[in-house]
Amino acid sequence: MKTSILKTFTICLVSISLLGLVVTSCQKNSDTANDESVAADNATAEANFSDIARIVDVAAIENGLGKTTGTCPAVTIDTMSTPHSMTLDFGSSNCTGADGKLRRGKIIVTWTGKYRQSGTVITHTFVDFYQNDNKIEGTKTVTNNGLNNAGHIYFTVQVTNAKITKASGKIISWNSTRTREWIQGANTPAVADDIYNITGSASGTDANGNAYSMTITKALTIDFSCQYHLTSGTIEVTPTGKATRVIDYGNGNCDDDATLTVGKKTIAFKIKR
Repeated sequence: MKTSILKTFTICLVSISLLGLVVTSCQKNSDTANDESVAADNATAEANFSDIARIVDVAAIENGLGKTTGTCPAVTIDTMSTPHSMTLDFGSSNCTGADGKLRRGKIIVTWTGKYRQSGTVITHTFVDFYQNDNKIEGTKTVTNNGLNNAGHIYFTVQVTNAKITKASGKIISWNSTRTREWIQGANTPAVADDIYNITGSASGTDANGNAYSMTITKALTIDFSCQYHLTSGTIEVTPTGKATRVIDYGNGNCDDDATLTVGKKTIAFKIKR
C-alpha cells in the first residue's frame, strides 16, 4: 500500500527545522545583515536537506513498486541486497521537478529495516547532486531508537560533513544532531495525522565564512496536517563573537510567521518553503 511505503520512507522530516528565512520588514544595519546571513545560511542547509528527504518520500510513494510520474528522477529500488537501497537518478543535466526546482545527479538511500522497527538505520548520500545549481554533499543518517519513556518512537538524526557549494562558488558547511520524537500518528497508516517534536543542535560556517552554533531551546513541532509547517518552537543561533539570535516559530498556528530577536530588536519574517 502507498501509505505503508510512505511510513517506511517518512525520513522526509528527519531534519526539517528552520527552512528558508526571508525577512519581510525592518531596516537593516550591518549587524542585522549579519544576523540574517548566518540564520539564512543555516536555514538554507536545513531547507536543502529537508527537500531531499521529501523527494525521497515522493519517490517511495510513486514507486510502489515501479510506478513513476514525469521524466525524472529515474528510480531504482533494490530490496534483495542488505541493506536495501533506492537510487534516484536525475540525470547529468538539470531536470525540473514538480516543485519547480532544478536537479541533477543522484541521491542514494539505504535502509536496514522497517521505519518503525527499533534499530533500523536509514542513510542518504549523494553523487554529483545539485539542486538549483547548488551542489549538495554530506551524509544524513536516521536511527530508530525504539520507544522513549513516554512510549513514543524516537529517532536520532545526524547530518555530517554537509557542504553546499552555491552557484556563486561560496560554500556553506553544516553539521547537525537531532532527536525526533513521533508524538502523534504512529499508530495509523496515514501520514496527515503525524506530528513530530524536534530537539538538538547544529553548527557550521555561512557563505561569508562566519562560524556559528545553533541550539533548539524549545522543541520544534512539525505538523503534517499543516502542510509540513513548523507550528511552534524556538532556536538560538550564535555566530562566533556575536550576540545570540533567537528565532521563534510561534505557538501552534498553521502559518509561515516567525520572529528573529537580537537583544531588544525583533524582526518579523516569513518562512520561505
